[in-house]
Amino acid sequence: MPDVWGTTRVLAVIGCPVRHSFSPPMHNAALAALGLDYVYVPFEVAPEHLATAVRGFQAAGLVGFNATIPHKEALLPLVEVATPEAQLTGTVNTVHFDGSRIVGDSTDGPGFVAGLAAHGQAVDGARVVL
Repeated sequence: MPDVWGTTRVLAVIGCPVRHSFSPPMHNAALAALGLDYVYVPFEVAPEHLATAVRGFQAAGLVGFNATIPHKEALLPLVEVATPEAQLTGTVNTVHFDGSRIVGDSTDGPGFVAGLAAHGQAVDGARVVL
C-alpha cells in the first residue's frame, strides 16, 4: 500500500462487483514507479447509487475514476462533456473532473487498437468481430 498523505491525489475504479479488478495493484505500482503522490482505490458502487457516487467523488476532490461493469453505458448521460469516442460507442469508462465539469471518455477502443498496432497488426480499414 502506498503512503497516503493529505496531499495525495485520489484515483479510483468503480464497478459492481469490483473486487476482481487488477487495476488497483497495477496502477498503484505504476504511480509509485513514477514517483507520483497518487493512490488508486476500488469502490464497489451499486447501479442505483451511480449518480450519487459520481457527484460524491467530484465533491470529495477525486481526480477521476475508471469504470467497469455494469456502469459504462449508464455513465454517458451523467457526464457533462463526452469525448467523440464516448459519443460514438455510447459508453464511458474513464471520467475526470475538469473544474466543475464531469468529462467522460471511452478508452477501450483506442486501447484495443493500440495493442494490436504494438504487435504489428495493421488496423487501418480492418474489420473485427468480438
